[in-house]
This record gives sequence, C-alpha cells and structure tokens, in this order.
Amino acid sequence: MIVDIIRSVYRITDMKKTRRAILAYLAIFAKSDGTGIRPGQELMSQQLKMCERTIRTHLAGLIEEGYLAEDGYFGHTKCYKIILEKLPSMGVRTILEKTEAAAPPATNGNGHKPGDQPPLPAADQPTGKRAVLVALLTRCDEEIAAGGPLAGVWQAKKEDTQQRLDRLERSLPNEYAAR
Repeated sequence: MIVDIIRSVYRITDMKKTRRAILAYLAIFAKSDGTGIRPGQELMSQQLKMCERTIRTHLAGLIEEGYLAEDGYFGHTKCYKIILEKLPSMGVRTILEKTEAAAPPATNGNGHKPGDQPPLPAADQPTGKRAVLVALLTRCDEEIAAGGPLAGVWQAKKEDTQQRLDRLERSLPNEYAAR
C-alpha cells in the first residue's frame, strides 16, 4: 500500500521536485489509509539533507495545496495525514480494490513460498516490539532491493531500525534475546 502511495506521489506533475520528495518521504511513515505520519522535522532534515526551514516551508505548501493535513499531536510531535483522494490514481475506492484483490502468494504445498525458510515454531516467533522491528527490517530490505528514488531513505531507516533492534536485544534476558 505504501508503495502505491509513493508511486502516486511521483505521478504528480505540477509539483516542485523538493515538495514531491518530502511528500514521498512522509508516505514511508504513513499507514495504508495515509494517517499516522509523525517524523520530526529534525529527522526529516537529516535524512533528506535539507534545512529545517525548507522542510517547514514545503510542509506548509503541501497543506495549502491539499495534499497533506494536520492530524493532531503525538506528545509534542505534530502528526500528519496524506489526503489520498488528492493523489493521481488513488482514493479510497482504489485502495480498497487493491486490498481485496490481493491474491495470496504462491506456496510450495507446505504453506511457505519457494526458497523461503519454513516459519519458526510458535514458541520461537518474535513477539511484541521485536516482531515489529524485524518486520520493518524485512520491509527495508525489500525496498532497497527494488531500488528507486527513495532507496537511500530506506537504507537510513534500516540502519536506524537495526540499532534499535540491537539495543532492544541487549536489554532482554538471554532466554528471550534469541526469539
């Protein structure tokens, strides 16, 4: 879903490149409905290699043009949502159709994709915060392998996630760290 949002962002032809890059970057953090975006301006500035003033200017422009809306606060961080109906070839109907039409992946008879490792037994499955970080690392690897204009952003996200996972595993007792 996020990839569809990013593709739609890059189909916008009447938008400045910098503004489009910021909107695509925000889409990485969005839920499938375009909400839940809350990266800080300092983080955006570091990862996009732009000054914070530029970030603020373009965020205000995206809000003014109707591509982005403020969506409350998470602590002291302002949350945003992407207005999917404004994006080319997007909208609630398109997203729902793609979600419903998604076919299950091909399996080789034992429930997992050919070439994949069999799933871990239930007791060995990552749980909680670790599961989320492992899933995010997997997503980053997929996006980096796919290439594209945001591969560098996904690489930075992967490095940050790997550091967070390492910190989490160091804080866990040994019997839980292997999960």
